[in-house]
Amino acid sequence: MSFRYPFSKLHASKKSAVPKTLEREFEREIRKIEQLEENTKKIQKDAQKCIEAQAAQSKCEGQMLLNLQSSSLYRDDEKLREVVDQWMQSARKLELLVEELNATSQKAVVEPMRKFGTVFPSLQLAVKKRDQSLQEFSKCQEKVDKYVKRERTAQNAVKLETSRQAYSIAKADFESQNNLLMDEVPRLYEGRITYFQPSLEALIKAQVKYYTDSHNAYRELCNRLNIASSSPPSSPPSSPPSTVQSSAELKQDIQQKLSEIRALSITVNDQAK
Repeated sequence: MSFRYPFSKLHASKKSAVPKTLEREFEREIRKIEQLEENTKKIQKDAQKCIEAQAAQSKCEGQMLLNLQSSSLYRDDEKLREVVDQWMQSARKLELLVEELNATSQKAVVEPMRKFGTVFPSLQLAVKKRDQSLQEFSKCQEKVDKYVKRERTAQNAVKLETSRQAYSIAKADFESQNNLLMDEVPRLYEGRITYFQPSLEALIKAQVKYYTDSHNAYRELCNRLNIASSSPPSSPPSSPPSTVQSSAELKQDIQQKLSEIRALSITVNDQAK
């Protein structure tokens, strides 16, 4: 989705009703939003890829163990059978851990990014509406300039007055829309940090828990099979702190941040209408 508006291209040869500095400032803000939308989509897509890759890896390990259990080597070698059975127990634990991590990733990253993406269509409409208002404003400016240069007849005087009235209305409309966007677009952009930070923290904590529990599961497997561990003996890593947000708390926090963003006039939730 592109927020770039065609007015500057269509009317490049005509005199603009607004200063170029104002348009350049507006374009800078819009480019930030375009980049924000692109990054939002990338994060959502990459998070989904991670979920799929983790699920695929877990499935692959399980399938490999099933193939081992169905082999003649498994049936004939008691020692190998014991190793595979113990490994299968650990793999089942890890499968549950992967499901838990993926569920958190879905709730903490994929869904929040998808919801955040819903604010951009309304903003794009607001930008297009401003573009249309700017075009009308410029047309009215051209008419006023045209009748100012005309011979001062009664008919031209009436047309000049009518053009000036239309110009005043168009100017007020454009300034209203422009001021709204220039106020709320930067606020939307700055709000991205407070919106995404809880998701990032939840994902990191979920990964810490997953890798800690996975390490413990394989350490236990090595101990049961009397396999020397490459890491020095140490007490089992402590569990992640109890301050980790629950799914309900995270969802409530994200929804609150999203509500604050949607409270902006330029990000009206069209789906709620």
